Amino acid sequence: MENIVKRKYKNFIKFNPFLNSLFGRKLLQYFIEKVYILEIYKRNKLKRKLITQSKLFIPESEGIALFPPNSFKTSENAVKEAKKIFNIKNNDLDLNSSPKSYLREISLSGHLSQNSPIMDFALDPQILSIVSNYLGTFPVLREVRMMYSPNKGNIEGGSQFFHVDKEYPRMMKIFLFITHSTKEDGPLTALPADKSELIWRDIGSFKSIHRVEDEKVFNKYSENDTTAIYGEEGSVGFLDVGRCLHFGSRPNPKSKPRLILWFVYHHYCGDVFPFSMMSGKRFDFKEFADKNDVSKINKSLLF
Repeated sequence: MENIVKRKYKNFIKFNPFLNSLFGRKLLQYFIEKVYILEIYKRNKLKRKLITQSKLFIPESEGIALFPPNSFKTSENAVKEAKKIFNIKNNDLDLNSSPKSYLREISLSGHLSQNSPIMDFALDPQILSIVSNYLGTFPVLREVRMMYSPNKGNIEGGSQFFHVDKEYPRMMKIFLFITHSTKEDGPLTALPADKSELIWRDIGSFKSIHRVEDEKVFNKYSENDTTAIYGEEGSVGFLDVGRCLHFGSRPNPKSKPRLILWFVYHHYCGDVFPFSMMSGKRFDFKEFADKNDVSKINKSLLF
């Protein structure tokens, strides 16, 4: 009985037009941010403290940005640390149970402490400033993952088709490339935010959006209108996965394996409203809290 109730609730969240339509998501975002206006005010004060003179930014109309290696001072050490972890754990890859054979996670358990170069990158003031300026508020860090794409086999479905992530209408996923990646390697590919919204409007502002067929996108736009996120080791990609239609891991016979770190940041309200079944599954950064000298900014970001 309990499983039946959970399944019905999951289907309600996943397919309810109000929760999953363009209009419904924007309306709910407006009201939920009014409810938490005091917390947002506090976080906006933190955002103002982070404003830097950085020339790097994410264009509002696109929701996508790519930066070359060494754009961030913390990226080089994070790449080195990720390689060490992968070299230790890669023998366990075939043992991991995963519903997605095209994307495997390497556990970072024990590697997200205050002394971690990976966390130094996640908390880099320049990174936080870029994300805060784009989101319009000081964010929360939802998760940090290391992901490996074997790039073998065929398209299976799921995130290999155009979709948007449902946790919140506006959120930022950052990709730090641990290995060199090219367009031949089945990269994550996205349609800019403004063009994605027009596709959504064509489908219907009051209709749920889940997987979108290539034909619906490319009947209106060409492949030249999309952006493939790839680069040299140490390159960094930013993508608003809540606004931009995107797909990933479409390999071809020439594709090489790919290793990345990803970091997901979103609005505070992304933790308190069920836009999807993923809400409430934010990382517990307890390793980072083992010491008592956690700054106010880091507490607001992590806990």
